Amino acid sequence: MCWGNEYLNLLFKFSLKTFFSRKFTALEEEHKIFMFGYSKFKINKTFKKNISDLKKKKIDFKIINYGKEINFFKSQKEMNIWRFLGNFQKKAIMHAKKNNAMCCFIYPDEIHSENLCNKIIEKIKKYNFVFVPSNEIFYKDLKLLSIKNLTERSLIKIKYKFLEKYNRKDFFNYNFYCTNQPRFYFKTKDAIFYKSLHLAPIIINPNYIKNVSDIYTVDSSLNYEGRKKGCIIELDEGMLLSLENSQDSTRDHKFTSNLFILFLKRIILHIRFNFRNISGINPYHYLKTFKINSKSKNNFSLKKLLFFDLFSLNMFVISMTIKQIFNLKKYFKI
Repeated sequence: MCWGNEYLNLLFKFSLKTFFSRKFTALEEEHKIFMFGYSKFKINKTFKKNISDLKKKKIDFKIINYGKEINFFKSQKEMNIWRFLGNFQKKAIMHAKKNNAMCCFIYPDEIHSENLCNKIIEKIKKYNFVFVPSNEIFYKDLKLLSIKNLTERSLIKIKYKFLEKYNRKDFFNYNFYCTNQPRFYFKTKDAIFYKSLHLAPIIINPNYIKNVSDIYTVDSSLNYEGRKKGCIIELDEGMLLSLENSQDSTRDHKFTSNLFILFLKRIILHIRFNFRNISGINPYHYLKTFKINSKSKNNFSLKKLLFFDLFSLNMFVISMTIKQIFNLKKYFKI
């Protein structure tokens, strides 16, 4: 589903082009792309070459005209934008379930390493859900780079280079705490360590979803469910960058030089974050640390790494407790 010309340009020039890269190998299988949008004639005309390139790779591209529904949503004040997105996602899942197919979600503001598509298709044959951690990068920085050879290694270098430019206040180098932080980092001389708490499945086997109608959005509803037979792609296997226009304005940072207060504030605010977003939080993600290396040699502070994991272990226990209470209340409909 695309909103406006800017997202359409991103979808065809970056997202689809990198997802179905020159190294895309699953040509013997049938692939269909459904795009919910409007101005079908305009899209076909403007992106004729892009659509033609997809067809050469045996990818069937269909535009579903949803102009009336989109305009109706814009006129409404009651429906949340995420609820609206969830409605489209449910339609896609139901279609895949009906046709005994896998369901993959590709968003316009993403860029993918050249082997990611092959890797998730390989993994979904063994798992029911495949997750890919998202990493933010400014769109204006990416425009300066070539997207012809986006290997996993090259995207890791891009992320390492631009991390502090986007995420200026990392876990250690800046003593901050904030109310909304679904992922947090710390950067050393040669590597980035980070946690990603809010993973959305990029591809799913819809036959293993109990009730599609109960889904709010795939990231909030399937994040936790997917842990039982799900797989998280490692960064050297496949990588996804999320294109951002500006710094996340929702992160209201405050600072303290007192490390005890810093630790306490972060625990308290993450508990608050869990209460507000518990349906979309998987507590086990606090235990998973991702690492991005800029070099083959590792130099890092053991003290910082232990503190990073101590914080995460505390949050896993607290988050799991909140999650179990939430699930019990939902089960007994309290």
